[in-house]
Amino acid sequence: MNLVFWLSELSIHFSSFLRSLADIGHAVTVVSLSELSQPRKELGWGIPNFGKCKLVQVKTIQEIQNIITSHSNDCIHITTGFRTFFDRMVVKECLNYKVRLGFHVESPHPDNFMVIFKWIYYSYALKRLHPHIDFICALGQLGVKWYRSCGFPNDSLFPIAYAVEDYRMNFTNHSIIHKKENITRVIYLGRFLPIKRGDLLLNALHSARDLEWTCDFVGIGNMEVPWKKQCQSLNLQHRVSFKSPISYDRVIGLLANYDVLVLPSAHEGWGAVVNEALMAGVPVICSSSCGAADLICKPWLGTVFNSNSTHSLSKALRFWIQYCPLPIESRVRITHTAKLINGLNIAKYFSAILDNVYSTGTRPSPPWIFT
Repeated sequence: MNLVFWLSELSIHFSSFLRSLADIGHAVTVVSLSELSQPRKELGWGIPNFGKCKLVQVKTIQEIQNIITSHSNDCIHITTGFRTFFDRMVVKECLNYKVRLGFHVESPHPDNFMVIFKWIYYSYALKRLHPHIDFICALGQLGVKWYRSCGFPNDSLFPIAYAVEDYRMNFTNHSIIHKKENITRVIYLGRFLPIKRGDLLLNALHSARDLEWTCDFVGIGNMEVPWKKQCQSLNLQHRVSFKSPISYDRVIGLLANYDVLVLPSAHEGWGAVVNEALMAGVPVICSSSCGAADLICKPWLGTVFNSNSTHSLSKALRFWIQYCPLPIESRVRITHTAKLINGLNIAKYFSAILDNVYSTGTRPSPPWIFT
C-alpha cells in the first residue's frame, strides 16, 4: 500500500515502526513540519533512522496540498490527530481532497476539571469528522476508551503501541550482578515536569526508607530544583541522585544496569520508556494513567499502580525492592517478551489493520496480548 504519515517531527517513537512498514513492502512517505524539537534534543534524541521511507519537510499549506495531490487516490494518509495547528491543517486539506484518512493518536491529558471541555471538543470534532475518517489507531486502552467515549465507532477503532529500536542485549556485558551489597537500584528516566509526578515517587521512596535501595533521576526539566528540595526535606539526598540526560542510543544500555524502572506520571499518552526498560530486561512499576501500562500484562513484567496514589506506588516499590535483583533467566524472559512490540511486529499488526479496514482481512489482535 501507498502510505503517507504526517508527523510534527521525526520521532523515535515512529522510526522503527515506519521503517519496518517499508521493509515489508509498503511505500511509506514521512512528512514532517520539523526534524526534531528542542525538548527532544535536550533529552538526548537524535535524528532517527527511517530506512527506506521517503522523508519530506513542509512549511506551508501549499506544500501540504502538493504532497496530497502528488499521491494517488488510493493512498492512505495517517495523521496524529487534530491537537496541533499542523495536525489541523493536514486534516483540513485531506478532507478537502477527499483522500483516505486515518489517525494514529494518543489520548489527551485529562487536566482535572478541564476533561469535560476536552471531551466536548473531541466529541464534537469526531462527530463532524468520523464519516471521513476510515480508522483510528489509539495508543493503549487509555486511548481506545477515550475515543470510544467520544463517539467514534468501535469497529474502526484499534489499539496501537509505540515501538522502540531493537537492542541486542548481552547481559554479561552489563553490571547487573551488582547486588553483592544487597541494594536495589531504582531509576526514573524522563523529563522533570509536574505531570511526571517525581514528587509522588520521592514520597513512596521515603515510605520504603527501611529497605536497601538507591534511586537515580535521569533527565532534565523545571522540576529538578523542587524535587531536589523535596529530597532534602525527606532526608533522601544520600540515596537519590539527579543525573543529566544521555543520548538515546545509550538509553537501553543504561537501563540494563538497574533493577526496576518507575514511571509515576499522572498521564502519559503512551510512555515509551516502558518499552525501553522491558527491552533491557528491567521490570517496570507503571502508573495506571499511562498507555504503556498495557504492556505490564504479566506479574513478572512489573506492576501497574493506581495513578496519583502514594500508597499504591509504595506497595509496588516495596515488593520489587525486596524481590530484586532478578536472575538473568528472568531478565532474558522479559527481553523476549519485549520483542513482541518491536517495530516489525507493530508494522505487521498495522498492516493487518489496513487489510481489515480496506479489504477482507479479519480484525487483528494486538501482538502484546499473549497467553
